[in-house]
Amino acid sequence: MLAPFSTSPADRYVRSDVVVSRLIAGETLVVPVQGGVGDLASIYTFNPAGTTIWAALDRPKDLDELTRLLEQEYEVSGSDARADVLLFLNEMRANGLVRVLSGDSGDEAAAPGSDQNRL
Repeated sequence: MLAPFSTSPADRYVRSDVVVSRLIAGETLVVPVQGGVGDLASIYTFNPAGTTIWAALDRPKDLDELTRLLEQEYEVSGSDARADVLLFLNEMRANGLVRVLSGDSGDEAAAPGSDQNRL
């Protein structure tokens, strides 16, 4: 299991710009792209909740916005929705599929153990 990352209420999350995603037959497929070429060895698929979060991340969203979205869409408790969102964001961030815009500045947060701002 991945170590949880720290969050700030001011953090906003958005899809990485180094991925391509498509919704095919109700399933979201995400492929990382490096040097203009898709990394077909690293194709990700999302369940319906993951697809909902991914779709919302086309624009920056904070943790509360994403939590409310899952609560409404799937009629789950706030704590369950928040746990699911945190798990999704943690995994996507660790795999470089989601960027974190920290605080009000819109600056990208550095990945853990990295001196770059790219995840």
